[in-house]
Amino acid sequence: MNRISGRRLQARRLKVWSKNPHCAGCGKLVEFNDISGRGFQLDHIKALKADGGTGEDIESNTQVLCCGPGSCHAKKTAKDMGYKQRQAIDLDGWPVEP
Repeated sequence: MNRISGRRLQARRLKVWSKNPHCAGCGKLVEFNDISGRGFQLDHIKALKADGGTGEDIESNTQVLCCGPGSCHAKKTAKDMGYKQRQAIDLDGWPVEP
């Protein structure tokens, strides 16, 4: 199954965002754009079958996630891909507690 794109994707983004314009991860209110740190990414809750997951490219399998470095979308993508996040180190050289 191919992902939707173009006008169909933009219509779905607007519909999902209109129902709830808050990030599903952190609850932050996000703008309807994809500007890093202000907008959102339309995320598949379950990865698509084409990507090795079990999800489908349907509206009920999508959610709003904030975007940008350190955002909920970046964290979920890293987790889905099996990446581990680096431990943050403070200026004194000690790990920063999450």
